[in-house]
Amino acid sequence: MSRVVLADFVQLTPDRSFLVTANPYHPRELRVVISGPAPHASDPVETVLTPTRTLVTVQQRDPAISNELTWRDAPANVATINIDARGPAASQPDLYLWNGTVTFAHAPEPGQYRLFASTNISPSMAPVGLVGNRKAGA
Repeated sequence: MSRVVLADFVQLTPDRSFLVTANPYHPRELRVVISGPAPHASDPVETVLTPTRTLVTVQQRDPAISNELTWRDAPANVATINIDARGPAASQPDLYLWNGTVTFAHAPEPGQYRLFASTNISPSMAPVGLVGNRKAGA
């Protein structure tokens, strides 16, 4: 069994989940799954043209700040995020899925890093993914 860690509360959209699991055999690796109902527009064509964009970021505690604003984006050499799946689930098109792996360069110290995820919907937003960087999305 893995050790218990303190996590900040994150407000998600209704019925959306954010699951992070640590690999006990590879302490530098985290599996991340974000899933929930996919958004739909009143016009089915608009739903296809309106992608859901999820951005997952590794953040690092800033030792110069001692309050809840202590987090900043971690440098690119701290961790990489690789996206395995994103968009509607193949078997359930009403379900949105973001699935990826976060791999730290070194085993992370407890309380020094956190994952930040945001989801946006915009008609003008094209799917974009930054793989091999500290941010990955789309």
